[in-house]
Amino acid sequence: MNCSCNQNAKVKPTEFCAFCVHKHLSTALALSEYANDRKQVLDYRIAAQVSLAVFHLLGEKTSHLNEISFCRRIIGKILNKEDYIEDLKLATLHFWNKAASIPIVESVDEIQQSSFEFIILKLSIVIELLKYEHTYESVNFSTAIGQLVMASWALNRIDHQLGEQCRNLYHDIENGKADIEKIESFRLQLMNKYIK
Repeated sequence: MNCSCNQNAKVKPTEFCAFCVHKHLSTALALSEYANDRKQVLDYRIAAQVSLAVFHLLGEKTSHLNEISFCRRIIGKILNKEDYIEDLKLATLHFWNKAASIPIVESVDEIQQSSFEFIILKLSIVIELLKYEHTYESVNFSTAIGQLVMASWALNRIDHQLGEQCRNLYHDIENGKADIEKIESFRLQLMNKYIK
């Protein structure tokens, strides 16, 4: 979107924009209305939208540490099947009002970088970028490649063959052959085999 704070330029995923943060959080909140049956793919879509909000907050890291921490806590709750709705509503309202205060929480690291949850989250972020945020191809392609590189490094530590499969996914994007169905299929393969 050409958002209200930068009407003449595309806003990058890592550029701070309160409007974009709100957009991703409100998208996550809207998706959560359909998550009553706790479908895992939908959970990862919700977590991916909150992760995209964090990317925008990282653009001004020093002034948004509490919000980054709070959003990462929400991601952890989603992936750990804990109740996250009230926190997500609070975060969404905070960026709608821009003046509300979010409780200070301890800084929470993203789920362990060698876990399948971390890898599936990275794949989910890529799918959100390529499938649902497709109007910013060049910017989103580079961000998607970065996420796939992190996923492939993590996978390589666990299973070299899976790491190579993931590596091929970002090579496809680099070569202008982004295949979202292939990425979704790979995510589903990992979820079915490794996520209970």
